[in-house]
Amino acid sequence: MAKEESADQAVFKNGSDPSAVREAGAPVLLDEGGRAIFKINKQFRGKNCSAVRSWLEVEGRPGASKINNSLREELTVGKTLTRKHCGRPEEIDTTEYQNTAELTGKRAKVIGVETRVHYSGSGRSGTHVMNCSVFNLETGERHELANYLTASGKVIIGKAICENTPKEKADQICETFDQIQGRLYYGFRYCLRDKGIAINYNFGNSGPIEEVILGDEQVPDSFKLPPGLTL
Repeated sequence: MAKEESADQAVFKNGSDPSAVREAGAPVLLDEGGRAIFKINKQFRGKNCSAVRSWLEVEGRPGASKINNSLREELTVGKTLTRKHCGRPEEIDTTEYQNTAELTGKRAKVIGVETRVHYSGSGRSGTHVMNCSVFNLETGERHELANYLTASGKVIIGKAICENTPKEKADQICETFDQIQGRLYYGFRYCLRDKGIAINYNFGNSGPIEEVILGDEQVPDSFKLPPGLTL
């Protein structure tokens, strides 16, 4: 009896086909008839070179097209993996591109999305960029909450991080917001949740990602949001 193909093999068997896309996971329902669909594309060249892109697309909301275009562009969805993107065939190490967009939270008028763009390759320096954004479901506008942080918000976050730090490390960590930010490897990431805002940070390339949560009641004092943006 012939062995059945897996879902991945059936869709991605052509290797470097950027149009080979399948849905990944169940859709998430959004307010007012919208939903978020999760998609994935995998491409391969030989045994040691791959590109994986997984992302979400919004349907049924006025800002869907603008949101989808923004995410697809950032993650280079539709780009073909070619030989020039890969290491030499004789190299043992792998070349990997892994770009993702994940839903971090949903509200009536906005969603939160975390994007990661990762590259590692044989004999070449790698990159790993992480970011959290808020998208307006009505207009499609993309917002970075870091741009709206207030002076009082810095104090609130600095205090929350200090309280989240073990006592034996408090002397090293309990500093002002700007001092803490200067020591971070990736900087702060402000990720919208269904309730509250998660402040993610880590102090080293391989260190654990720490997180403190600001409650929704702290948002007015922490961020000066522009007109039209309601969390």
